[in-house]
Amino acid sequence: MLPCVLIILSVCGASYGIQTSNNQIRRFNCTKNEQSEDAICDIQIVNSTKNIEHAPSGEGCFSELQNGNDTRVFCPTYCKGASWSFVLSKIPSNNNKCIKFMNYQVEQRGEDWFFWRSGNCLKASIQFNIGCSFDKVEEDINIKDILEKTLRKKYLRRFRRH
Repeated sequence: MLPCVLIILSVCGASYGIQTSNNQIRRFNCTKNEQSEDAICDIQIVNSTKNIEHAPSGEGCFSELQNGNDTRVFCPTYCKGASWSFVLSKIPSNNNKCIKFMNYQVEQRGEDWFFWRSGNCLKASIQFNIGCSFDKVEEDINIKDILEKTLRKKYLRRFRRH
């Protein structure tokens, strides 16, 4: 059985890369203050080792007029090159000034991802947790080697019992 499986795999070209993802979190802590009409967001970058770095507050943010009267403020998520970015949560979750897809969301532009807010959500003191998923292709793994090792372990365990 083992030689037959190995022959089939070697004929089919059995070397495949395994794709994994490296997920990171961005925290947008938006706070309303007396000096500004809109809440200012402090951006924290939480990497996979749980280290926290602070991005420059408000740097790279810009406004765009949508549908003639809706101003959206876009801020970078610092997820450049990520395969996906998404809103994980808002805190407090019962905040009714910020409604996903209506007045906040994450949007990709080129290789960059931006978090935008508009309307009443611009004025709310709230925290958003944004996820960034970076694809990584691990070194090519030879399936033939994996099968051989797995089957050897299986047969060794069987023979050790007898």
